[in-house]
Amino acid sequence: MKKSKSATGILENLYLDTFEKEKFTSFTGLDIEQATQEIIDQYQDLIKDFPPDKLEEEGQLPDALWQGLKKIGIFGLNVPKQHGGVGLPLSQYLKVLEHLARTDMALAIIPTAHLSIGLKGIILFGNEEQKKKYLTKAAGGEMIFAYALTEPGAGSDPQSMTC
Repeated sequence: MKKSKSATGILENLYLDTFEKEKFTSFTGLDIEQATQEIIDQYQDLIKDFPPDKLEEEGQLPDALWQGLKKIGIFGLNVPKQHGGVGLPLSQYLKVLEHLARTDMALAIIPTAHLSIGLKGIILFGNEEQKKKYLTKAAGGEMIFAYALTEPGAGSDPQSMTC
């Protein structure tokens, strides 16, 4: 019995040469809003003096770069404005991350981990007291959030973690 195209996955369709390319090529993308473009422009100006290969060689971020990232709001892109963040909607937040990743993937990981797996739980599920306590400092880059997903015997499988 042959499956219909709609019942197969993307990779299976690629393998079977039945991939419906028009579903992906018809997407026109989203416009970049002015606030988003300003952040991207400020970021581009900031990193002119910090080439990715030099940062990689040094193995640490110079204080001037760190302070610049904080100043342009990189650590608060998706944090609501009432908690000190930029308050970008998801589509615009992703536009900034896309630009950061295209410019320097290693540098882009710093705010990405902080904003997504680090802060997202507080943004979505934190009570007001927790949001007041953590989000303002986090949005300003004074407190950086991270997420550790590993332990002996579990590796990076969250369902196997016991801690």
